[in-house]
Amino acid sequence: MTCALLLALTLQVAPGGRLYVKGERVELLSHPRAGRVLVKLPAGTEVTWLGADPASPSWHHVEVGGKKGFVPMSALTPNKAITEEEAGKPAEGASAAPPRRAPYADDPAYVSLQELTAGTQAQRANVPAHVKAAGLKVAR
Repeated sequence: MTCALLLALTLQVAPGGRLYVKGERVELLSHPRAGRVLVKLPAGTEVTWLGADPASPSWHHVEVGGKKGFVPMSALTPNKAITEEEAGKPAEGASAAPPRRAPYADDPAYVSLQELTAGTQAQRANVPAHVKAAGLKVAR
């Protein structure tokens, strides 16, 4: 199976499809491996995938901003990168997700134990007494 077909099956993209650059300042070269640098692409740059180079299958022909060149296969991903700013925003029309809670956040014994373990060394010394007083069993 050729590298281009393998990539197309793996990334679920056909020639002419879009991929994204992963990694910072990936060089778009005029020829695989030894070409001159046409431009350095920042992470998240959308490129049009034109296929793998038949002579150097680990290099892939792409087009970006009207320039055609080659990038290493390892620098391509089908997933668009999400910026930190985008990650913090709810999707358009969606409400903000509720904050994550501890699995036993409603259990008073668990909350008390968490408070004790997060405290100072003196408070930590009280954990065994708290466990005994709360009737908790310690798994060994």
